[in-house]
Amino acid sequence: MESCSRGSEFGGAFVEAAVVTPLLIMLIVSIMQFGYVYGVMSNLRGASAVGARAAILGSGQTSQQVCSAARNALASLIDTSQLNCYTSPSVLPAAANAPVTITLSYPVPIWSSPTGILRGPTLTLTAQTTMQ
Repeated sequence: MESCSRGSEFGGAFVEAAVVTPLLIMLIVSIMQFGYVYGVMSNLRGASAVGARAAILGSGQTSQQVCSAARNALASLIDTSQLNCYTSPSVLPAAANAPVTITLSYPVPIWSSPTGILRGPTLTLTAQTTMQ
């Protein structure tokens, strides 16, 4: 009789492991995805500040030059070809002491793999900096 009870305990542990393991894997992958999104957002905020600073301090900077400065400030975490950059006012250089706003937006794929096998929804992150 003892061998039967040990076998049922082993079966119960196996069932528990089969239920808990996918949940733990999903939790770990979700934490990694959150870290990636947080890193991208942090980089976008920093790059928008660099772009706004370039617009304010640079004499005669055009919108393309300001957006180029923001792209150059980004880390390798972001594919700059997918980055959208907007300036307000849309025509730079702005008047003296006029506020300049730089807006960067970047689409982040959620739950996708580098090989493209998994495709999930896309989250668009936006960072905006205004300087005067």
